Amino acid sequence: SIGNLPSYFFKCNRILLIIMPTKKFQEEIKVKLKGISNACNINQDRLGSDYNEYYGYQLTMDGQPISLSSYKRERFDGFLEGFKEGCRLKQ
Repeated sequence: SIGNLPSYFFKCNRILLIIMPTKKFQEEIKVKLKGISNACNINQDRLGSDYNEYYGYQLTMDGQPISLSSYKRERFDGFLEGFKEGCRLKQ
């Protein structure tokens, strides 16, 4: 089990975003998410996880899981940028 990997929780205008990065991109994503947290003025919390395998990013928005395991990292970056802009616009 690698349940000690960090998860990131964002709540922004009824949008719930949970990101559990693979170990490989853990630090990189942490930096990106810190930028989003600052831009959106929303809280970032670490959540425990009982996931046994990480094939990619596990995302949840509004309670619906989104699988990005097959996405390229550029598309994931685009998703994060869109989420950040959405937060900015709705503030």
